[in-house]
Amino acid sequence: MPAVTVVGVEVWDSAGTPVRLWYGPLTASRTVAAGDELRLTASSLSLSIA
Repeated sequence: MPAVTVVGVEVWDSAGTPVRLWYGPLTASRTVAAGDELRLTASSLSLSIA
């Protein structure tokens, strides 16, 4: 993966035809260098449905 700036997160299901269940912006963007990985713990996400 090339270097990127991550500005949001999406949650998808794992069905045969994936469906996006939720998406939203991060409170602060994160820069990821080429070859690095971005890990988010489940407890660090706060999802709400309006």
